[in-house]
Amino acid sequence: MEHKYRVWDKLRKEYLSAGTVSIEIHRGKNPCVKIILDNAMEVKDNRFIFEKCLNIKDKNDQELYKGDIFKHNKTLYFIEWSDTILGFCFIDITDKRNYRFGDWFTRVAKYIEKLGNINNNPELMEE
Repeated sequence: MEHKYRVWDKLRKEYLSAGTVSIEIHRGKNPCVKIILDNAMEVKDNRFIFEKCLNIKDKNDQELYKGDIFKHNKTLYFIEWSDTILGFCFIDITDKRNYRFGDWFTRVAKYIEKLGNINNNPELMEE
């Protein structure tokens, strides 16, 4: 299975495109992620947010990533990593309850609609 990510640049307030960023993962004694931006700058700080693709698509065939906001029935949810369950969950924006991904979600994904994400559409978090 291929692991895909998108990268949010907190400084530029935009997602990086594949042509502008190179990501290297260094393993070993001092593991780190090295970002080369615009073929020149190396950044190793907290400037970037990595959002993993879940390999699940919504009803419009859009891939879902960590941080995405979607609608199911009339409820809005966003996707987040949970350290408690050590996995991704979806959180009801209104009551903040979280739900574990599983077979149920895979079956209903074809009925949900991705509306945006928490970085580009923070106003959706205020519903």
